Amino acid sequence: MNKLTTNILLIISVLLNISIIIFLLKSKSDSEKNDNNIVIDKESYQSKAETFVREKICENLYYPSSYDPVKTTIDSVFYNYLTDSDCVLAATKLIDLKSEYSSALNRYNDAVDQIKFFGRTDFGHSHWGKDRDDAKALMTELQEKIEKNKSIIKNRNTLNDDNFIGWQIVHRYRASNSEGKVSIRDILFVVDPDITEYYCRYSLDEDNKYNLKSIRKVIETELGIVNED
Repeated sequence: MNKLTTNILLIISVLLNISIIIFLLKSKSDSEKNDNNIVIDKESYQSKAETFVREKICENLYYPSSYDPVKTTIDSVFYNYLTDSDCVLAATKLIDLKSEYSSALNRYNDAVDQIKFFGRTDFGHSHWGKDRDDAKALMTELQEKIEKNKSIIKNRNTLNDDNFIGWQIVHRYRASNSEGKVSIRDILFVVDPDITEYYCRYSLDEDNKYNLKSIRKVIETELGIVNED
């Protein structure tokens, strides 16, 4: 083998090695790109969640321009009694029904006390007998509705429990109320996998009677679930 042939083979060998190195580097680069795509997807979900809650919250604000996001977190969510719309609706109704029943009971007891004190069912413009009977009738009607909604919770369909249904988005924001005062609010959305619509929307604020804590307590009481939170 002459010197020229040897040099040509050497050049070919070097070129092949360079090609292999370039190929490996390109593969590594593509792999890093795929890894980055996963990160970008996560960021995309976060961004989509932030856009979603902004649109939904601003729809109900007195001053949408005052909306100021503070923090948004997103996590997967699975079907259970707090994402069961029938169960949640029944719990919401129970909160109102029990409050109405308590008011009716107070009116009933007040009328009974007046009758006992005066020894008669009416006096002047007061008609305690009618007040008592009306309150009693209302209590009976409310109790039937209460039992109906309790039954919805106790007999809820559990076939879909633990199935992945989408995401839960916890969001804190500032905004001006009807009086122009700025307050901080916390809200939770349970949304579909594509983050295009929500199944449930909960207030996390203590001053909201329909907040997640209140609804959870009603449901777990009927299901016999002991929660120490």
